[in-house]
Amino acid sequence: MRILVIRFSSLGDIVLSTTFIHSLKEIYSNAFVTYITKCKYKDVIEDNPYIDRVVCLEENESIVSLVNKVGKEKFDIVFDLHSSLRSKMFSLLIKKRQYLHVCKYTLFRLSLIKKNRFLRLLSTKKPLGGVIEWQLSLLGVQNKGSFPHLFVDKDTENNVSEMMGNHFKNRFLVGFAADSSWKTKMWGVDKYSALAEKILSWNKNAVLFLFGENKEIGGRIEIVCPHRTYNLMGRLTIKEAIALISFMNIFVSNDSGLMHIANAFRIPLVVIFGPTVSEFGFYPRGKEVRVAEVDMPCRPCSLHGTDVCKKDYQCMKMISVDDVFDKVKEVSQYANQRTRSSISSYK
Repeated sequence: MRILVIRFSSLGDIVLSTTFIHSLKEIYSNAFVTYITKCKYKDVIEDNPYIDRVVCLEENESIVSLVNKVGKEKFDIVFDLHSSLRSKMFSLLIKKRQYLHVCKYTLFRLSLIKKNRFLRLLSTKKPLGGVIEWQLSLLGVQNKGSFPHLFVDKDTENNVSEMMGNHFKNRFLVGFAADSSWKTKMWGVDKYSALAEKILSWNKNAVLFLFGENKEIGGRIEIVCPHRTYNLMGRLTIKEAIALISFMNIFVSNDSGLMHIANAFRIPLVVIFGPTVSEFGFYPRGKEVRVAEVDMPCRPCSLHGTDVCKKDYQCMKMISVDDVFDKVKEVSQYANQRTRSSISSYK
């Protein structure tokens, strides 16, 4: 049996889809599974033992070109986890026996954003759970507490493990993901800097690791305590970031793909929600998770975030440093209980 899975983007969505992939391979153990995604995200899944082949979509590549990459291969089942116009057009052009696409509950989500009760009434499909559950429903299975499954190649894991073991053994490792693709989802450099100062004063054994892409943000946070802060922003591959995040004792993040990576490893997590809400389905799960957010009439205002806010980013500004710090101290109890093993052993 040949199965195709489609999820073009983005980082968090690719991470969440690995739960589906694991269940898929349990049901169709002998199937040859092909996964199509954008080239910039292939490092998230190319070492996944439940995926047999990764096909990459280049930036600005046409659907026709992508169809040519697949060639004349005929798939028994196509699982469209993206369920967009582009993924549906692609699926129309390839050979297949069966096509299944995930329900994204678009009308329900839109009713939350528009604050429209009429739209809510029109939405006859009520979402249960989140994205993971919505995807698993295509297989006819329920989520029994499964989390995403992340893997990296042995060289990357061994190199990172050696570095962490030699230099940071017995230290309390705190990860920050302070940037975002969208301005409205960013808590603010000044607040992350203040939080860093509180954490490093609270736990003298703590060291801080900064993850993400924006080097400028990392540089401004690093100034607070340069001798106990490691600014890795813009310096890591996705595989290196996955391997390093798996070592963290606590992780603090905006609503981002890195948040989902930390959650996959059951790392005690504090996530900061502004324009988005858990009802959208993209939420971290587990007893070791705390969400910092404030109730405002304008929330949620967008599905993925924007760069412009008519309310002067108040949903983020009103989340205090003390509130987030208190939640960090809350989840620290789980950090003391957590035992890390190799990445591939996280099931």
